[in-house]
Amino acid sequence: MQHRRIVSIGLVCLGLGFGLGAATAQAQAPAAAAAPKFGVLSFLGESINIIGSRPSTGSRLSKNDQMSVDIPDAGFDASALSATQATLKRLAPQNEAMLFNVKAPKWIANPNELFTDGKLQVSAKLLESLRASGATHLVVLTRHRAEALVQFHDWGYNMGGTAEGLGYIISRMERVIDKTTGNTQDGFIAPFVFVRLSLVNLSDASVIKQRTITVAQPLTMKISSASTDPWDSLPAAEKIDKLNQMIERELDNALPKLVEGLI
Repeated sequence: MQHRRIVSIGLVCLGLGFGLGAATAQAQAPAAAAAPKFGVLSFLGESINIIGSRPSTGSRLSKNDQMSVDIPDAGFDASALSATQATLKRLAPQNEAMLFNVKAPKWIANPNELFTDGKLQVSAKLLESLRASGATHLVVLTRHRAEALVQFHDWGYNMGGTAEGLGYIISRMERVIDKTTGNTQDGFIAPFVFVRLSLVNLSDASVIKQRTITVAQPLTMKISSASTDPWDSLPAAEKIDKLNQMIERELDNALPKLVEGLI
């Protein structure tokens, strides 16, 4: 996406310098409510979670394996920031959202700890710098944990357990029929995007509204003669591309409801 504006403020919020012109103009503005100015933070991280089923010994039931894989150059946060900015621009063309490049603190391993008692829990210095940018509201994107449910055309398949953030759900046992072609395949691979969107009022760090994205959709597999494992049906780069595409699409779907009433 073009015309992306990313403000790098870091945890110590260095390098922000702004003139007084905007403040002076605002003081002279009419009493009508000013249009909100959005900033965006993304803490989706640079790892994916892989949830896969395998047969349990001596049983027809499945057992799920879970693992986390770090992918430093995946660009998930960059995709999320760009998509959020583009959607907000579409909803309010006069308002270009500011993208803040902030490294997640170590304790963000549990995204729920970022919000306590209905407020965004970050340092006072970070809040001060966010406000100094001119933003009035903040859209914060964090990983969300939900039931590992894969949506097919007209039914859902529950893998059991939960999934969080970004990744892939894999079944190596279920026989799946493609209703459009009639073809069958053993197993499936489904990218998932489980994200929480939080709208924060920067004047007091209070959470105005939250929405969640919980989408897991199976892909048509391209099985090669070398391997029949669903995980091998997509090249590594394509796995990352699929997730980034889902991030962009699902944020575009979810953001209008998040900011409804403000723009």
